[in-house]
Amino acid sequence: MKVLIHGLSGDQAGWVWVMPVFSKHYRTIAPDVRGHGDSEKPDMPYSIQQFSEDLFAFFQKLEISQAHLLGVSMGGAIAQQFVLDHPERVKSLILVSTFSHVDVHLRKAFIRLRKSLDRGGYSTSFDEMVKLAFNPDFVTANIHFMEE
Repeated sequence: MKVLIHGLSGDQAGWVWVMPVFSKHYRTIAPDVRGHGDSEKPDMPYSIQQFSEDLFAFFQKLEISQAHLLGVSMGGAIAQQFVLDHPERVKSLILVSTFSHVDVHLRKAFIRLRKSLDRGGYSTSFDEMVKLAFNPDFVTANIHFMEE
């Protein structure tokens, strides 16, 4: 079993290109994280800990005893919390472009991105996504690629 965990502003559709590859060797599932895609969107603060608890409830509901976890960005942070909370449930952990904790800077960046997404979707949120994904020096050195 392989469970794929998307990042902030993503959803299960973001895995469509990789699902056929993993599905050749594993039963593969890509749930929507709370507040994303087709999941419930309660009006309350979300946290990595809450997302980890949601993932545990997902495992219980589907009777998943163990799985390989692959998390991207915020999904990687969720996977890290999950393996700390439930190490017996994780066969392996694949972390992609993620972080180990949310400091003040990252929290503010996530809030700016969420507000930007709420105002106008992906097209109006590109600058905030770039700030989260890339070091400012990299952006400056590669501005011609960013403008395309």
